[in-house]
Amino acid sequence: MNQEKREERLLRDLEAMESLQAESSILQFTTTGDPPNQYLITFQGRTIRRESSRADVSIEVGQQQCEIRLPYSYPRLPPDIRWTTPIFHPNVSFSGFFKLSDAGIQWRPEWTLDVVCAHLWDVARLATHQADAATNYAALKWLETPEAIVPVDVRSLRDIAQAKNPNIVRYQRKGASQPAPRASAADILYIDENTPLPPLARGDDADTLYIGFD
Repeated sequence: MNQEKREERLLRDLEAMESLQAESSILQFTTTGDPPNQYLITFQGRTIRRESSRADVSIEVGQQQCEIRLPYSYPRLPPDIRWTTPIFHPNVSFSGFFKLSDAGIQWRPEWTLDVVCAHLWDVARLATHQADAATNYAALKWLETPEAIVPVDVRSLRDIAQAKNPNIVRYQRKGASQPAPRASAADILYIDENTPLPPLARGDDADTLYIGFD
């Protein structure tokens, strides 16, 4: 990649990161370089803490930080990533170095850094891991216990944008005389590309709303 194209890509990454930061109460970042070729990412949310001298694992609200460097081989090759705060995750070494592929995330050169950060947030909140590539076996063992309810933080990284435009479908049964009530938390279903297809209901009286290509 020549210098001009590299600068264009770095500026596109910066634009994507600024948009992400504006839509998130979870992520903040600082940069180095002009255009930036190094980012320090801070995630604020529920995280896992484990005292080195004890086996106890606890969940608390705190910060996780990681450093993203964009070498000259980027974006043909993925960015270099290192967690700079302790993180309890099967695929992150104690030194903090991390490859996306270690957690089963296959790099795509068209990804901008906001996409990378979404995956890193999934790592920080233990929403994703790859058991057969584990380097932190204590974390892997903990994930196999009944106490491990993950992800430890259920929020989307773009939580501000999601709050403004939630994927909520409100319906009212045919013939109902009263307006549909305001939805409670239990009535809300978020639908995205990872939502499994439920069994299809049959019958004229079924409360069924089909959304999709079919």
